[in-house]
Order: sequence, then structure tokens, then C-alpha cells
Amino acid sequence: MQSKIIFCFILLFIGTRLNAQKAGKSDSIIVVAADSIKSKTDRMAEFPGGEMAFLKYISKHFKYPKNCLEKNISCQVVVRFVVDTDGKVLNASIVESCAACKEIDAEAIWVVLSSPKWKPAIYDGRKVKAWRQVPISLRIE
Repeated sequence: MQSKIIFCFILLFIGTRLNAQKAGKSDSIIVVAADSIKSKTDRMAEFPGGEMAFLKYISKHFKYPKNCLEKNISCQVVVRFVVDTDGKVLNASIVESCAACKEIDAEAIWVVLSSPKWKPAIYDGRKVKAWRQVPISLRIE
């Protein structure tokens, strides 16, 4: 069965400032104390090359789980994570899950944690650890 998969990635960075939220279960080995992470910054952490480069990265590296593909499951997941002062992605968790296929959640976390170093957020003229939240929409056609 040949299906053409079209990934429709919509990066809706919910405002440029995120309100403080409780950190979800960490799927990363490195755990960062929540009180050391900024929710409000002067400049958000950014993927190298910007949003379009992040879309291309996700499109290239996201592997649609076979059982979800066979069931033609399309959905959106929202991943929340920390970008540290060195640009490393940490503490990724799912804020909005794909209820129809949990394997999509796991793949979304993996692909975000595996991303190259980001440009760290800036607050008061210095690099800071900061939260990011990214919706990833997937559609099979």
C-alpha cells in the first residue's frame, strides 16, 4: 500500500511569551529545576535558521509510526521543552497528546530532543534557560 504522507507542520508559538506552567514528566535524562527556567524573555530561543528550518528538520527526521500510518491517523501534538543557555533541548514533554496513536507522542519527543542546538533565549542581555512550546500537526493524504 503506497500512501503519500504529507506532514503539515504548523508552528504556532503561542505568543512570544509563555505563561509559567507546571513542568510535565521529563522524557530527557537531564532534569533542570523549574525555578531556574525563564517563562518570559526578551528574545525567545530559536532553532538555527528560524521556523522554516525547524519545519524542514521535523519533516526530514520525523518517522511516522507504522501502525498509525496503516490506520490513517492524523493529529496534532504539542511538545513543551527547555532550551538551556548552550542551546541544548531538555525536559521535553507532551502538552497535547495524539490520543489515537501514542507512538506519535513518543516520536515527537524524540525528534525534538534530537534536534541540533538552538539559539538560546535572551533576558536582560544574557543567555537564559527558557521554555518553548511547539505544535506539530500531522496529516496523511
